[in-house]
Amino acid sequence: AERDQTRQRELLEKMTKARRQYQDQLRTICQRARRQNMKSAEVAFLAKEAIKSERENLKQKQANAQISRVLMKEKMQKKLIASAERVAKVSENRRKQLESWQQKVQEAIAEKEKAAAARRREHIHSIKVKGQSV
Repeated sequence: AERDQTRQRELLEKMTKARRQYQDQLRTICQRARRQNMKSAEVAFLAKEAIKSERENLKQKQANAQISRVLMKEKMQKKLIASAERVAKVSENRRKQLESWQQKVQEAIAEKEKAAAARRREHIHSIKVKGQSV
């Protein structure tokens, strides 16, 4: 009977020890699973953040491209305006030169007409003087 009790006690101790080992293993497995889940969650979070930052980068690139297009358009407009101003200036200078030339030509003609009129008067006067002296 004492032997049976010793066997039962040993068996009970073995079962208790086995149960503890099982629970320890289960605890270890659960901890590993938790860690793995945390790692998976971190990876998922990082992936989401990467997608967000990629979207933000794309938006920023698009905004920069828009600004660049506006600046290029303004630059082109300024160039066109400057070119038009140069053309207008050249045209104005040509017009002034033409007016100046026309003015000089008219003055020259007026002077020649004046000289011709003076010569005519002198000629007529000389004819009158000769006619009177005869």
